[in-house]
Amino acid sequence: MLKKTFFSHFRRAVIGGALALSLLGIGMAVPVNAGPLDEGASAPPKTDEPKVLPGEFTDAKAMYLIFGNYNPLTEESETTITNKQASKCYFLHRPLKGSPEAETAKSGKDAVEPDGLFPVFASTHFSRRFFDLSGERQLILFSLLGGEDPHFLSPVLAGALFSRVKDGWRLDAFNGFIRRMGDFGKLPPMKLTKVGENRFGLVIVDTSEGSGGSSSFLYVIAEVQGNLAMVFEETEFSGAYCSADGPGAKKLIYEFSSRYSFQSKRRADWYDLRIVTKGTRELESNPQDDESKRSKVVSANRAQRFAFKDGQYRPVE
Repeated sequence: MLKKTFFSHFRRAVIGGALALSLLGIGMAVPVNAGPLDEGASAPPKTDEPKVLPGEFTDAKAMYLIFGNYNPLTEESETTITNKQASKCYFLHRPLKGSPEAETAKSGKDAVEPDGLFPVFASTHFSRRFFDLSGERQLILFSLLGGEDPHFLSPVLAGALFSRVKDGWRLDAFNGFIRRMGDFGKLPPMKLTKVGENRFGLVIVDTSEGSGGSSSFLYVIAEVQGNLAMVFEETEFSGAYCSADGPGAKKLIYEFSSRYSFQSKRRADWYDLRIVTKGTRELESNPQDDESKRSKVVSANRAQRFAFKDGQYRPVE
């Protein structure tokens, strides 16, 4: 199924190749070192000269510059991540060499190298323009999907940051593997937010729902020392849990929700982040405790403040 899907995209890419170059205003293919997308690697692809997108910015031209290819029929680019990353994202269903799963005789035959390349397809999820001290900037985020049934999985978020220059747009930062997030083949909604006097960041509330309840994570992504990086992650931003209370009926056990805000301070390079939480939550307990202690629900009300330090938002005591 993987080979069928990959070569199906490849055939469409070949058919649409000439059309892509025509639409992008490119007379010939420009070689780009797309390479494997290493988790946390935020630098642009290595070249002797900075990568510059000529003329006006479009998402399609940006994808061609970054990934070295673009199919206008599918609005996708082909690229790769490592087998290790693909395994973490459940794209790859074969064991990695050296892993416990590969120790068995049957699984070991199908084992693959962790640093081997796994094909994925990138599409644009979010693209916004803003101004800061560097001038006019463009932030573009990509959704990466691969495997046999990608539409049932959580995509990988990747992103790039451009600056307007004399003859076009310069690629300043590229992170090919920010984090796995979202659900059913779709990334969560994103919001460009002012996080400093002359600084913007991307705020993401990632909500997951199941039969027993829901939970939300809060992420903040921003440019740090020329890199596009995750600067804050809260895994308990909101949550709710229900238990079955008879056929077709549910009983709410606990529920809490949070609100975030960036506290504006004059001439502050980074604003403080404040999170206010209200509701109830289940008391953290030892699994060895009896049932009465494990099911105790307590207040979740609290206010937290975080200040930016050493590349991350950290709690203020």
